[in-house]
Parts: sequence; structure tokens; C-alpha cells
Amino acid sequence: MQVVLSLRVGGLERVVLDLVKNASEEFRFIVCCLEEPGAWGDEAPRVVTLGKRPGLDWRLFWKIARLARAEKVDVIHTHNSAAHLYGAIGGKLAGVKVLHTEHGKNLGQEARAFRLNRWAGLFTDLTVTVSEKIGREAHDHEGIPSDRLLVIANGICVDRFNSSRQAAGRRVQHGTRFRRRRPVAGRVGASGWSTSSITWPTREYRGAVGGIRCLCALIEHGRHEHRPAGSHGRSMPNSRYSGRRKHGIDPT
Repeated sequence: MQVVLSLRVGGLERVVLDLVKNASEEFRFIVCCLEEPGAWGDEAPRVVTLGKRPGLDWRLFWKIARLARAEKVDVIHTHNSAAHLYGAIGGKLAGVKVLHTEHGKNLGQEARAFRLNRWAGLFTDLTVTVSEKIGREAHDHEGIPSDRLLVIANGICVDRFNSSRQAAGRRVQHGTRFRRRRPVAGRVGASGWSTSSITWPTREYRGAVGGIRCLCALIEHGRHEHRPAGSHGRSMPNSRYSGRRKHGIDPT
């Protein structure tokens, strides 16, 4: 059983869907969304929504435990810190194995994520991180022992984009009013700041066009560094832009 906050549009959510869709037929999957199904909810073969309330929702521990028992779940697989806390404790109450995958942490919320993962780690059989950096954080800041920690590098299969790559490129260039044959860079995901995605110098759409022009300039000239309008003074090498998915609860 996969445990996530929702299946909103985002990188973590895409990994979950790819896992569910491409796993061996011997596995039976349920995606448990703590908050809501989200825009991609229809893509999973089966989704159960628990209707999480704001803050720490104590009901969810027992809801997950009852669901795991009713569905005869063998493994609960959680994704990121908030889902980890609920899924790990719910799994312990149900007496099933718990696997956790840590995909990254929202900028400015690292301490809370460390704390939640540290608590949930007491009830987790194995933690998988998608990069060496996140693995070191799990070991150093969350107390995950080496024998219960595994790093599996994350990646996205690009084959799904090949068939429409040229058409998509034309749409992007038309939408941003670029001249033809200019390099164009873009991203797919939710809007906001995060520490776990590609390097990007902008915030929300208001800085996106300037950020793409900046990146094109870097591609063409190699040594120049720009600060586009809307970047709030953040230089490109030190900034990371990704989806602000509100993956977190306030245990206080």
C-alpha cells in the first residue's frame, strides 16, 4: 500500500504512479491519499482517501491500521515525512512491514521533516533515499542506521516525451515568444520553492520567462551569471526551484 498526501501534479507523485503502473503483476497496489486524490488520482488503479484534517490528525493512525488489516496489506510504502509519520505508526499498529522513501524536503522545513522522519523511523523497517545527499541526511540528522538505509538514485523515463517533443517545443517557443532555434529550458512540477529538484532561478510564473532567458544565456555563453527579474536576488548557482507541495504536519 502506497501512502502519500495526495496525487497532485508533482515529481514524487509521478514516481508513485510509475511504480504502481510498471510493477510486476504479482503485486496488488492500493494508493492511500491522506488528504485528497488530486489531479492524478484517476491514473492509479485504486485510490483510497482518508480526509486528513489540518495539523496532526490522530484518527489517521487507526484508519491506516484498519485499512491495512482489511486489505491484508503486506507492506506499507510511505513517501516523504508527513506520510511517513502516519504510515509508519499505522503500519506498526497493523503489524505490517514499513518501507519509506524520502524524495526531498521543502526549503525552510528541513528541521520539521528531520524530526518527523526521526520519530517515524522507529517504526520503519527500511528507508530508501533517492540521492546520496538525502541518504547522508537520513543517517546524520534522522538517526537511520546504515543497515536500514538504502540509496536508489531517482530518475524519470523520458520515452513518454519523445513522440510529442517537437510539437511541445513549438508550443513553448510560441508561448514565450522566443525566436526559433533559441535554446529553451523548462520544468514540470508544482510551483514554489524546494530543495529537491533542478537548479532554477525563479519563483512562480512571474519570473519564469526571465529565468528561461537567463538559462539560455548561460547555455550560450557558458561563463555569464544573470539575475532575472522576479528572482528575488537569488543567484542561479545557489537556488533551487521546484514544487511547493505542502508535505508536512505540525506535530505541535
